[in-house]
Amino acid sequence: NGLPSPENPYVFNGDFVDRGKKGLEVFLLLLCTFLVFPGGVFLNRGNHEDTVMNVRYGFVREVHQKYKHNAERLLKLIDEVYRWLPLGTIVNNRVLVVHGGISDSTDLDLIRSLDRSKYISLLRPPITESSAPGAEIIDKVEWKQVFDILWSDPQHNEGCRPNSLRGAGTYFGPDVTNKFLQRYKLQYLVRSHECKPDGHEIMHGGKVITIFSASNYYEIGSNKGAYLKLDPQLDTHFVMYTAAASKTRKLTFRQRVGLVESSALRELAARLREHRMELERQFVSRDPQGAGVLTITKWCEALEAATNLGLPWRMLRDKLAPLDHPTAASTTAVAEVSYRKTLHLLDTDSFVSILHGLFLFS
Repeated sequence: NGLPSPENPYVFNGDFVDRGKKGLEVFLLLLCTFLVFPGGVFLNRGNHEDTVMNVRYGFVREVHQKYKHNAERLLKLIDEVYRWLPLGTIVNNRVLVVHGGISDSTDLDLIRSLDRSKYISLLRPPITESSAPGAEIIDKVEWKQVFDILWSDPQHNEGCRPNSLRGAGTYFGPDVTNKFLQRYKLQYLVRSHECKPDGHEIMHGGKVITIFSASNYYEIGSNKGAYLKLDPQLDTHFVMYTAAASKTRKLTFRQRVGLVESSALRELAARLREHRMELERQFVSRDPQGAGVLTITKWCEALEAATNLGLPWRMLRDKLAPLDHPTAASTTAVAEVSYRKTLHLLDTDSFVSILHGLFLFS
């Protein structure tokens, strides 16, 4: 693709660390390219350019292992860099590139004007030094603006709601995307933040593009990586790839299956919660008596109608809902599924853990 330059710019869309054993090397290499090719490299902040996240997900430990005597000093310098990273990049005044996404209250003018350097960690909200009335409220508004940009995910359903799976940011629907793009005269939105099987995904009628560049994210073969090339007319060209396998210690078959299975469970949990309202509507429409149970066939039909995921729902049934076997008092001799228990499971904070436990012990 050629070296970076103002005529051939590269945008790296966050989460440079907490993604493997070479996080520090990757981050330093990106900073070097930023210095060597002025105007040719743009580094957006992701939700992992955050000191608290780095403690939780391993980057702090990596730095301590590699620079035992100077780790704290180095980490302070890295935190300083995080604070000043841009929250987004606009390409040719037509394409917005941010790490997470948007919400129904995202205000680009406010984001441009806020002091992003005070956000050392989004998980520790900044406290204003001003004692003026309303100053604390302004800080909270700004804080949410930054959170939404770095932590949000698109959803297929209309509307905007809290991102309960991540605990931060929002799920934003196609109506939110359309209104936002029209307001700022933008063509489409490019974001990252989510692993995708082919390294990319197009949603909201082509107006939201997810790019995930790390192949083999969960395990070898779990996903492709991809990057996006924009031509002068801003038409999109996706390049997919799989990185060569490293010569590190091979995992056992059980470990590999466990990693891939865990990633699948996380993705399934996110997708089902994303379609929670539509799923309930599909269940209820097939239960005119309001009994709270459906035949297995109707239960599977409802799941597919709500999600369009094309999954073998019948095989997943025992993981998502218990079977109500007919009794002497039953009006039917066919075993039925309690869809209310499926919905209750989706509303449980520990849904992924419960689902994973069911897979492990079934």
